[in-house]
Formats: sequence, structure tokens, C-alpha cells
Amino acid sequence: MNRALIIVCLILWGPLYRALIDKLWMYNANLVAVGQWAQLQTISDFVATPAFVGVGVGLTVLVAQKDEREYPQIFLSAYFLGLATTLPTMILISIFSSTIEQYLQLGAHLRPQLQLASLIGWLGVAGGLLGSYWLGKSQQNKLFLFSVLTSIPILSILASSYWKGFEATSKSLMYALLIISTGVNLYIGIYFYRWKNKTKNYFLKLKNSMSLLVKYLPAGFSIGLLTPLSMLISRSLIANNLDWESAGATVALLRASDWILNIAQSTLYFHFLPKISKEINQTNPIRSLFRISIYILAPSLMALILLYIMREPILHLLYDSRLNIDSSISLIFWSGDFLRIVSAIFLMGLYSLHCSKTIAWGEFLSQPLYALLLFLGAASSLISVGLAHLGTYFIYALFCFTCFIFFARERR
Repeated sequence: MNRALIIVCLILWGPLYRALIDKLWMYNANLVAVGQWAQLQTISDFVATPAFVGVGVGLTVLVAQKDEREYPQIFLSAYFLGLATTLPTMILISIFSSTIEQYLQLGAHLRPQLQLASLIGWLGVAGGLLGSYWLGKSQQNKLFLFSVLTSIPILSILASSYWKGFEATSKSLMYALLIISTGVNLYIGIYFYRWKNKTKNYFLKLKNSMSLLVKYLPAGFSIGLLTPLSMLISRSLIANNLDWESAGATVALLRASDWILNIAQSTLYFHFLPKISKEINQTNPIRSLFRISIYILAPSLMALILLYIMREPILHLLYDSRLNIDSSISLIFWSGDFLRIVSAIFLMGLYSLHCSKTIAWGEFLSQPLYALLLFLGAASSLISVGLAHLGTYFIYALFCFTCFIFFARERR
């Protein structure tokens, strides 16, 4: 299959999969189920994301830049480092699951799902890093096939669960995800065993590769822990100050625009990150990133405007006719999403310049700032929640832009 078509399919699959999940939850239950499943998903993200956005991005960059003979040791180093750094988070969530469940307003009946979600997040590190490895090798076809095949059991369970209710269905989904992620880890374990037996000084090679990946850890922990934690807190604050219907409505608004955001961010990640990582030492980084900005921002803005114009039929298609959100609320949220795309472009530029400490500190101006604003009183209505979202990403986009320009000029 044509490589460009594969990349397009890969970019579209993420938002399509999430939209199908939300649509099936609305069909089986209501907006409350959408919000609660989003919370459980975020628990998994809270455990796994530090590995994806830290070691995972480093893995992609290094595989794109290094010789093919070094690929196995780089991948296996990333795998062991990813598991080791995310294990404490998984253990802490399991130990304090009752306290976390109360704070997240999930209810004691969903505590087993919360514990399973943390375990799945930890085991899911393997699949995420495998995808990062394929991406560094420009094997997007394998990543796309893996994504589709691992999604089929999840969609099948949801499609056949109309009469089971949220508790039973969510538990079935967790068991399916557990089986899939365990299988991936077994595959990598067998690969490591075979590689170890035919490689001299394998431990030294792993150690050397790990030293290259360690510098990506600060950004991974900053973004990977703060972002999902802030999302959990944000939804809980909205549910506590308003209700779960309102929390579900914010999820619906952001998931609707996720089609556009994910296409933009996935294009940056799947296409431009490997490209700019290879070319960063031979080209002007400022000129390169501004050219990328035009490619990304112009169609994204047009798509967001179209989403706003067609908001009612699109929201009803993605969810159902019970979801009715005021036009001003939609405009505020989606304006903030445009600024999220702006920040993502210059964040990628900071990654390509290896500015991991700046990325780590800047993350406090993203989702954590949003959660702080909600805590300080912005969770009083959906409009004020939207304004907090807009203000947060204006500040974060400005930070990413300013820092990228500064470090790119310093590099020259």
C-alpha cells in the first residue's frame, strides 16, 4: 500500500476509534458512561504516557538517526526503561485505589476496573514503544495494522453489550485489554531472550543505549504524569461542581474536535517528527517549523470552522440527539483547541532540539494550569470551564513559541 495512504489511515484511525467507542457507550448507556470510561482510560494513560512521550519519542528520534545494527539494543533499552519508570505509578494506584476512586467520583463498584486500568497502562507500555520503534523505522504500515487488530476485540465487546450495563461491560473491556497487552509483552520477552543469546556484551550495549534515552525522561514524566493527572482532576472538579452530565459534555466537545486535533498532532508525530529529527542539523529549524506550521494550521483552522458551523448534526452523529450544547460554549472550547495545535507544533520543535528540561517546566502551563483554574472557581459553569481551557492554551502556545525561537536562534 502507498506510504502516504498508510500515514493518512494511521492519522484517521485514532479519532475514528475513539469516536466509535463513545458512540457505542452512548448507544449502550448515556453521557455518564462516556465520562466514567474516559476517567478509566485516563488512569491507564497516567501510568503509560510518561513512557510514550518521554522514552517513546526518544526511541523514535534515535532509531531515525542511528545505524540499523543498533536498533535491537535501542528498542530493548527503551522497553526496560519504560517498564521500570512506570512501575511505581502502577503500584501506588493499586495500593491507594479506594482513595483515588472516592476522589474521582467513580463509586466503589468501579474500584476493580480502576485497578485493572492501572495494570493495563503499565503492560500497555510495550505496545506503545513497539509503535514508536516502527515509526522511527518509517514502518507506519506495521503500526497501523497493529492498531486496527488490537482494536477489534474492544469494539466487538462494546457492540454486543447493550443489555449488560456499564459495570459489566467495562470489566469485560479491561480483561480484553489485559490479554492483548500481556501477549505483546510475551512477544518482546521472547525477542529479548533470542537477541541476548546471540549478542556479545549485550548488557553493556543496553546500558549505552539507555544512557541516550535517559535524557528524555524529564519531559516524559512532566507531560506523562501531569497531563493525565490534570485531566482526571479537571473532570472530577466539573462533576463535583456541576454534575457528570456536564463532565460528559466537556468530553464530548473535546472528542468532537479530537478528529481535527489528532489529525494535526498525528501528522506532526507520524510524518514530521522523524523527518525533522533527521534534518535538524542540516536545515534552519525556524524556517522548517514555520513551513510545517502553514501545512498544519491552515487546514486545521478551516476544519474547526466547519465543525462549528455543522456542530449540531456532527455532535448528534457522534453521540445522539440528547446532546445539545450552546454555540458560544462550543466556540470557546474549539478556539482553545486551535491554540492546542499551535502549541503542539512548537512543542515538536523543542523535542527536535532536545530541550527536555524546557518541555518539562512548560508542561505546568498546560493541563495543570487548566486544572488549577477550575479549582480556583472556573468550574462554576460550562462557559467558565471553556474560558479556562482557552486561556490555558493561549499561555502554553505563547510559551512553546517563544522558547522554540530562543533555542533555535541560540543553536545557529
